[in-house]
Amino acid sequence: MHKRNIFDFESALVDTKALLRTGYLYDRFGKNVVLQSIPSSAIGCIEYKAFIDEVDKNIEIIYQAVLKDKKLLQPPPPEI
Repeated sequence: MHKRNIFDFESALVDTKALLRTGYLYDRFGKNVVLQSIPSSAIGCIEYKAFIDEVDKNIEIIYQAVLKDKKLLQPPPPEI
């Protein structure tokens, strides 16, 4: 079974936000384009654009929660 961690999840959220914004999803290791779509800024349908904006907002909420959890997981600095 693959080990999952908060750093991979954080990277996946960043990649998803970039995909919505730019229309490209890159492989993190080789930096090759894995998926290409229409960037959210180029979508003409108002309803679909509103949906994508809502998805982006929810991803940002999750991302902020991940940053908070990541900070809690860091060990305290050593005392001098």
